[in-house]
Amino acid sequence: MGNNYGGGRNVTLDVAKGISILLMTLTHLVVFNGHPGIKSFNSEVLMIFKMPLFIFVSGYLFSGERGFKEFIKKKFDGLVKPVVTILFLSAIVISGVWILGGGEVHAAFGHVRNVLSLYYIPLWFPVTLFLSLIAFKVLLSVWRADKSYSLPGCMAIVVLLAIASRSGADLYILKFHAILYFMIFLAAGYLVRKRDMLEGLLNFRSFISFVSIFILSIVLKGYLGIGLDLNANIFGDFITTVIASFSGVIILVNISKWLAGIKYVSSILAACSR
Repeated sequence: MGNNYGGGRNVTLDVAKGISILLMTLTHLVVFNGHPGIKSFNSEVLMIFKMPLFIFVSGYLFSGERGFKEFIKKKFDGLVKPVVTILFLSAIVISGVWILGGGEVHAAFGHVRNVLSLYYIPLWFPVTLFLSLIAFKVLLSVWRADKSYSLPGCMAIVVLLAIASRSGADLYILKFHAILYFMIFLAAGYLVRKRDMLEGLLNFRSFISFVSIFILSIVLKGYLGIGLDLNANIFGDFITTVIASFSGVIILVNISKWLAGIKYVSSILAACSR
């Protein structure tokens, strides 16, 4: 696929990740809470593809060539360490303001916890993505082993993730219930790359087809049981929701390919992806 940087980086995928990050960031801003129209559009339309888009691209770029320890270290440094740093520094600032404002020292921990729980919930995404990437690597490793236990092993892993999903298990920013859904979109991106399908999906005819499917999905959303909010463990009817999400993802990747040809726009969006 064209639109490459020197060194092989793909501008289209960087732009797609940038769009996804912008959408996830903007729709979490408190300023939009007072706008029912924006909130409704976010929950009814954007939710269907904004997060799956990022996960799909992550799956497309996934490389299982690294050793397990190196893989974990790289992903931890890129996804978990920034979250830990943000939470730690925020906790210091929040507790300092609390104490300087006359709050009791012994109540500082509870105050910090309440503030972080209220405003830092979006940080669940990188942590859950980290866990999902590890689970996905384990799944691929078991599958590639080509042993008698490979298929039963993979099925056991998926069943365990399904149990976590159904239980709604989470702990603050550790959303265990979302890992299975993350892995669905990781697998979709990974398989598209492995089957060399992406180029065939990035053209005007494909764009129109997926726009039609997505619009129909949104119009018939209630009837088809489509719903997606991974933070709240909401996932509608499996097949129709995946079709709607995948359609939205391919639409945005097509748009990303066109935007990648606009120098300054692509540079800004690519910068957002990092």
